[in-house]
Amino acid sequence: MKQNLHTHTTFCDGNNSISEMISSALHKDFDVLGFSGHSFTYFDKSYCMSEEETLQYIEGVNSAKEFFIKDPERAANFYAYDMDYRKPLRIYLGVEQDLYSDKPALRKPRGIFNPGTPEGVYDYIIGSTHAFRLNWNELEYYVRDLHKYREPDLNGVTDSDDGVYLYVDYSLEAMEWAIANIFKGDPLTFAEWYFLDEGHIVDETDCDIVGHFDLLTKFNEQKKLFDETSPRFKRSRDHALEMIFRSFKAKGRTPIFEINTGAMAKGYRTTPYPSQETLGLIREMGGRIVINSDCHRAELLDYCLEEAEHYALSTGFKRIEGDFLIFE
Repeated sequence: MKQNLHTHTTFCDGNNSISEMISSALHKDFDVLGFSGHSFTYFDKSYCMSEEETLQYIEGVNSAKEFFIKDPERAANFYAYDMDYRKPLRIYLGVEQDLYSDKPALRKPRGIFNPGTPEGVYDYIIGSTHAFRLNWNELEYYVRDLHKYREPDLNGVTDSDDGVYLYVDYSLEAMEWAIANIFKGDPLTFAEWYFLDEGHIVDETDCDIVGHFDLLTKFNEQKKLFDETSPRFKRSRDHALEMIFRSFKAKGRTPIFEINTGAMAKGYRTTPYPSQETLGLIREMGGRIVINSDCHRAELLDYCLEEAEHYALSTGFKRIEGDFLIFE
């Protein structure tokens, strides 16, 4: 079985349309393709779907989904007219819900992993922390006048009425600036704040899948920002995992995390995240894994999915095929 549940289109920060992503999935012999547009965040509209685009995205994915349900062969011929029909493609409507999105994502009553609400529209929710927040009172503990130290066009550090959002995936330069100017050169304090927010991801997003759990290590292969063997780093990571598992348990759900190859596709990493040590902890705690490419370009839809599967199996997970490909 070949699947990807973490797919972005031109409705957010992806490079390709829904149709182009479907065509790529058909050419690459996928069984399951799930779309996961970035949810709207008021404090940074540069990468996410607008409220209007969200409605268009929902309509577009659902239209394609219904086409494949009603007539899979005709749908496949429509989206990939240059190839012979092979097998049905299942399409699902998901969302990548940011920790600080101002509106909740609502899952359908019969979501593919967990039940939702009568007014829900999504088949599943990926919960992700792209930036953590320091409110103004917290920020003053570190630096009295942030604006005095700011570079005028520094992307990845976003001011808002309720504080400052520090992105962990925008750029190496933004993280270095925050570590040097806010956290007085201590990268582990930066990491502790990130994991403190990440620990709330299930409660805040009601997600089925935890997206790129240790996203803050995106640039760590290029330049060592964090000592991932440090007791402080491990302690904050482990606490976040404990909070996440506790939240899943309180909701009566099986914890699902993703192995994410997105940073590999962009040339930032040679291995997926989470790290193998973190994956080992997730397995020991009873979590499950799905493998996603976090795709932003149609030609990279299946980027390193096979390598990620070997990564999971070498950590002790076992491949389980049912309606979806899960590792447990």
